[in-house]
Amino acid sequence: MKIFVSIASYRDSQLIPTIQDFIDNESKQHIIIYGICLQDTHENHQLLKQTFPNNLKIIFMHYSKAKGVCYARKLLQESVTDEDYILQMDSHMRSIANWDQALIHSIRATKCAKPILSSYPPHYALDDTSKSYLKTSIYMNVTKLNLPVRKMTTLHGCAGDYLNTTGVPIRNIHIAAGFYFASREWIKDAPYPGDLYFEGEEDQITVLSYTHGWTVFCPERAIIYHSYTNNLSDSPEKYRPLHWEDHPGAGSKKSFNIQNLKLGNKRSLENYFKELNQFTENYKQLELPTLPQYNNTLFWQLIFFDVNNKQLHMQLIDKIEKHTANITTDQQTLHQTYKIEIIPMVNDTINERTIMKTSIIYSFV
Repeated sequence: MKIFVSIASYRDSQLIPTIQDFIDNESKQHIIIYGICLQDTHENHQLLKQTFPNNLKIIFMHYSKAKGVCYARKLLQESVTDEDYILQMDSHMRSIANWDQALIHSIRATKCAKPILSSYPPHYALDDTSKSYLKTSIYMNVTKLNLPVRKMTTLHGCAGDYLNTTGVPIRNIHIAAGFYFASREWIKDAPYPGDLYFEGEEDQITVLSYTHGWTVFCPERAIIYHSYTNNLSDSPEKYRPLHWEDHPGAGSKKSFNIQNLKLGNKRSLENYFKELNQFTENYKQLELPTLPQYNNTLFWQLIFFDVNNKQLHMQLIDKIEKHTANITTDQQTLHQTYKIEIIPMVNDTINERTIMKTSIIYSFV
């Protein structure tokens, strides 16, 4: 397999340590191409080429000419040729041993035709020379979205309140731009929004992916790590300047609007918003597809199934209001669910129930 590692770097002293860490931890079973959009000085460009004379595709521009992270990531995405997979990440990351094997194993374990691995990775400290993060941050957080989610502008995702400890990848609808892993075929369905500056990039690639039939998964374990700080108080030389600090007003570029997207026809925007709700604090309000009217229906039976069609949870509900049911399952079980059967129940006699033959399938993949 060939993997294209996309790294947009803006004046980041952690770029070379990041690349070195990933090279050191390769399984050597695959061909890894590191694509770097380097927005830095000419001196650091030369240093990068001298440090890594092989395996790098470098797009260089002086940082004074840089146009922002989305533009840089678009240039990198367009540099993908015959690679099987693309891994997009930031320039301040760390990895586990055999990270490439782990990513391929995880994406295959989804058993999904069009999978994407993505989540907000756990943190590593720049001064953690003992690599304690490898022992303390072994799981990935499932993404949490802030309410409300029904809006046409940007959402704000973050690492959620619970970890994926199931041992298998589980649904994780939002794509984190700092870590995703997908097949090359995904690119044509979700071309990178190079005309955006920063806000909205995750929303755009998520919506395009969803409506084209791609499903996002949180990996079953931590595979890469991210530094969420850009400064060490005792090491000012490791300070990482931010693009908008050097380029005031750069964020005034085009803003994201979901109504401007050319959506796919595999899934609807309506169902996208319904599924988003499952990743908020309001997840127990399960929004269902449009249900046919059954005049004699007193209640419904909801059955939750995992990717192997194994029943995870069953619940009887006596009220559906505005296509919403109150569910009792926990959030992790809900995110392990890939199909829900909704079976209308009717009252034949006072004490007897009959299950109607027609079931309504809610499929998430």
